[in-house]
Amino acid sequence: AQLRGQWQRVESAGPPRHNGTFRMRRKINTRQLPPLSSLKGFEAAARRQSIRGAAEELNLTHSAISHQIESLEQSLGVALFSRVGRNIASTEEGRMFYPFVRSALESLVDGVETVKRVSADKTLCIIEAMKVMNEIPSGSRIFSMKRFVWRTALRFVTKKFAYLK
Repeated sequence: AQLRGQWQRVESAGPPRHNGTFRMRRKINTRQLPPLSSLKGFEAAARRQSIRGAAEELNLTHSAISHQIESLEQSLGVALFSRVGRNIASTEEGRMFYPFVRSALESLVDGVETVKRVSADKTLCIIEAMKVMNEIPSGSRIFSMKRFVWRTALRFVTKKFAYLK
C-alpha cells in the first residue's frame, strides 16, 4: 500500500509474525538510477584507478568504459574522476560515491548466489526424494502410499526453503 508519496508499508522480513509487524520502506524509483553497466564500469575503474584495467576486467573496450563513466557523470551532474593525460584519479565525489556502488553490487551478487543456492538445494532434495520413491516396489503395500510420500516430500522441500535468514 502506498503511503505519502515516496514511502510504502511492507511486512517485516523473515517469517510472518502473529502481531502483523510492519515497517516503512522508501519506494525505489528506478528511473532515477543510472544503468547497471555504468555502475559496474565505475566500480571497476575506481577500484583499479585505471580505465584500461576496468576494461580488461569487464571484457570491454577502453572506449566503452570511458563512455559509461561519462554517462554516469552526466547523469549525476558531477565529475567522478579527474583525468590527467592517461591517468585518472577519483574526485572527492567519486570517493564518496564508490562505497555505495560497491555495497549495492555486493548485495546483488549475494542475492543471486542465494537464489542459485536455494534452487540447487531444492532440486537436490527433490531428486533424492524421487530416488527413494522409485525404489519402492509396485507390488508392495507401501506402493499405495507412494503418492502421499511424494506430496509430503514436496511440501517439506517447499517449507524448508520458504524463509531465508
